[in-house]
Amino acid sequence: MEADTPIPPPSWRPIRQIDYQPVSPAYLTLVTLTAVATILLPSVALLTMLIFRQQATLPLIGATVLLSMLLMLATVVIRRLKAQRLGYALRPGDVVVQSGLIWQQRISLPLSRLQHVSVTQGPLERRLNLATLNGYSAGSPQAEIVLPGLEPSLAEQLRQQLMDHAGVQSDES
Repeated sequence: MEADTPIPPPSWRPIRQIDYQPVSPAYLTLVTLTAVATILLPSVALLTMLIFRQQATLPLIGATVLLSMLLMLATVVIRRLKAQRLGYALRPGDVVVQSGLIWQQRISLPLSRLQHVSVTQGPLERRLNLATLNGYSAGSPQAEIVLPGLEPSLAEQLRQQLMDHAGVQSDES
């Protein structure tokens, strides 16, 4: 086969046409809680500061509350829509993660370059029975793929499956 000849269509599938697996529905709860906290905490701090400095008038308090609520609603809607687009696919030679709402991103990490896979859980993830899968490639200190919103048992299963396939890929190379 010549170097400039594309791979025949049956042996590859465009990355946009992959059937991505969604993350856990509980991830939407996590995204909602973090979005609300991101806006609510600074808003309460601002209102508290205005009240203690005795600069708070009723229109100012009302405007601050209204602006905070609108900002919180917009943040929740955008982050939930983005979370609904998050998905992953395991293929014979790589793992693909799709994310993004406006700027869509599809990251493909070849199993032959996969060096380490970890599963992490923060306190809120533990409470919601979620975990994050991180895939690291050779030569990169940060995670190449980050897949939040998985059930811990699935995350561990994927971690083991990826490491098993990565070992097979690198042994055959």
